[in-house]
This record gives sequence, C-alpha cells and structure tokens, in this order.
Amino acid sequence: MKCRARKRLNRDERALEGLPLQLLIIAVVISLGLPIVYSALSSYDSNRLMKEMDGHAVMVGEKARQLYSHGEGNTDTITLTIEDGIFHQVEFLEITNATFKNQIQWSISEGYDGRHHIDGRVSLISDDTPLRLGTGEHRLRLECVSGNITESDDEMLYVEVTAL
Repeated sequence: MKCRARKRLNRDERALEGLPLQLLIIAVVISLGLPIVYSALSSYDSNRLMKEMDGHAVMVGEKARQLYSHGEGNTDTITLTIEDGIFHQVEFLEITNATFKNQIQWSISEGYDGRHHIDGRVSLISDDTPLRLGTGEHRLRLECVSGNITESDDEMLYVEVTAL
C-alpha cells in the first residue's frame, strides 16, 4: 500500500505543488488565530490574579476586623503567598497607607489595580508605612492595640500590622 501512495505521488504532478500551498494555508490560519488565543489567555490570567489579590486583601481585612472586635491585646499571625501569573506580574500589595488607614490596595502589571476597604472603624497601622509586599511568602502579625497614631490624634483602638 505504501508503494501505491509513493507511485501516485510520483505520477501526480499536483502533489508537490499542493503540499506547500496547504502548509501556507495552515500557517495563515494559525497566525490569524494566535492573537485571539493570546488575548483570551491574558485576560483570564489578569482576572484570576486580581481575584487572588482581592482574596488576600479580604483575608487581612477580616482578620483585622475580628481582632478589633475582640479588643485590645488580641494577636494573630497570617501567611500570604503572593505569586505572579503567567502573563502578568504582581507589582505590590499595600496593606497600610498614610492617607487611607482602612484600605488595602494592590497593583499588577499593565495598569491593573484594585482596592479593598475594611468596613467599620478599623484602622491598619504599621511601622513601615506603607507596608508593601511583593511576590513570595509573607508572614504578618496583626495585633489590636490602643494608642495615638500621630501627635494630633486622640487615643484610639487600631490594628498594628508587622511583617515577620
């Protein structure tokens, strides 16, 4: 049977011309479809990474709310594992901010960023304001303390965040 196919190719003058044309058509179809596939995968990756970062922010916010509601002296440690996506990289996860003390924000490559506001009167404070985390595993110690945040503020209850 192999001999027949070989003989047929030798006799068929179109066989040698048809193969390069078929390969060219396949290459054109693939090159037209590749940007669409890349765009879909990149969009999926950015959405997945944004949801993951939001999940980290929610976890920190919920732990801070729990400690705040239980009062001064309560402490807990949490671990965050921040990983890059396939097409996008994590720029930062910022847990405290001088302006918004009840907000966690993050940014990934290509201009995607997000924020999570902690409900209620919970304020997050750290020694390293703002506390910026990059990729990797981070252990954070959260403690509910009472004191002055700045010289002008009255004494208040807040959650202090420390990177271990």
